Amino acid sequence: MKITTDVLVRLLDKTGINENNSDKTKIAKLISYITGFSENTIRQRLSNQEELTSKHKDEIERVNKILSGLNIGISIKYNKNR
Repeated sequence: MKITTDVLVRLLDKTGINENNSDKTKIAKLISYITGFSENTIRQRLSNQEELTSKHKDEIERVNKILSGLNIGISIKYNKNR
């Protein structure tokens, strides 16, 4: 859920919609609609940007490969030391 939410937030940011100029509740509602994840859990993720760690490595590398293949120009990062 964390990685999926982060990817969608980055994609929305590319369109000019971000947490600085839009209501986080509305962003969470859209991500919830697209993913089926809990709107409340997504709102918590938006408010608490907990660091991604090497535990998330495989999923992050997978999504970064997809994003790279689409030439979107974004990637998700994680702390390789944790």
